[in-house]
Amino acid sequence: VKGLAGDARVTAYASRGRMGRYSDALALAAATSAAPSTGLVRKYHTRPGVSLLVDQQLSPEVTAFARAGWADAHYEPYEFADIDTTVSG
Repeated sequence: VKGLAGDARVTAYASRGRMGRYSDALALAAATSAAPSTGLVRKYHTRPGVSLLVDQQLSPEVTAFARAGWADAHYEPYEFADIDTTVSG
């Protein structure tokens, strides 16, 4: 909106750690007839992610915002939150 404050921010990240791939855990379980466990297939992997935050002042009293985020869902989460996709506004 012309003359009112607005902002957009992008955050990209890559978590690195001992994480199991879900497909590897399922393959091992099928081969051994055991229950799937990512703990048995953990190796060092990188789990990328990105988020976008946009806010726009609509009037002196009202601001609108939108947030969206994505992280690679092929690996178990190493971060504090188990979220692969998110959207809010």
